[in-house]
Amino acid sequence: MISIAKKGFFLLVLTAIIVSGVFAQAPTLDKLKFSDSSGNTSTYSVAAANKQISGDVVIPATHNGKAVKDVTNFAFENCTGITSVTIPNSVELIHMNVFGGCTNLTSITFQKTSIGIFGASSLPGDLRAKYQAGGAGTYTRQPGGTVWTKQGGTVTCPTCGGTGVVHL
Repeated sequence: MISIAKKGFFLLVLTAIIVSGVFAQAPTLDKLKFSDSSGNTSTYSVAAANKQISGDVVIPATHNGKAVKDVTNFAFENCTGITSVTIPNSVELIHMNVFGGCTNLTSITFQKTSIGIFGASSLPGDLRAKYQAGGAGTYTRQPGGTVWTKQGGTVTCPTCGGTGVVHL
């Protein structure tokens, strides 16, 4: 027979496991489709599985043992249900108009400092310029807005070479 204290502890642990699973930023594989990256069979490109994709999208760094290297042309275009995206350190190229028409997209996290961005329409609003100037980090905007703001991070002073933390 299990004591009440042990039952309580068991329920507490079970609740912690369930909650951590709900709030963990795990890759959203069911929302994504993967294809050979530009004909390269050792890496993947990623895109939305369908335009009904919604919520938070976490692109994995690897899938089936292969690195995810690029986000394809129009990959998430007009996916109005997406609210946030995390792009892993493995991604080296973002193609044209990847997030065009994603009006509810309010947060993009780049884990890599520098990613090749193909075309002026690759990222919405002023995000391309802000990312190229600010590097890795989380950028946010108001729904449907065009102005992105980097949330915290370290910047280097171009004239003095020193670094500092940005609090926006």
